[in-house]
Amino acid sequence: MMKTAFDAIQNERLKRNVKIADLFRKVDGDGTMKIDKRELYEMFSAMGLTKIGINEHISAEIFDMMDVDQSGSVSIAEFTAQFN
Repeated sequence: MMKTAFDAIQNERLKRNVKIADLFRKVDGDGTMKIDKRELYEMFSAMGLTKIGINEHISAEIFDMMDVDQSGSVSIAEFTAQFN
């Protein structure tokens, strides 16, 4: 499911012609340059990825995988590293 989620994110962002860093900034609603689990799930929902089974539980698993330093938030570097 993780690969499916990342592939879906890539497909959606390419379809919308959005750079990964720009997608991150859009998701980072509070402007902290870090996103939390809620913001990540909201991104998945806004992209329509809940239709392919990305629920809150799977979103949390993806978040934990992205949160390499286990800080409880995902930085732009951690986020973009998943797509490079």
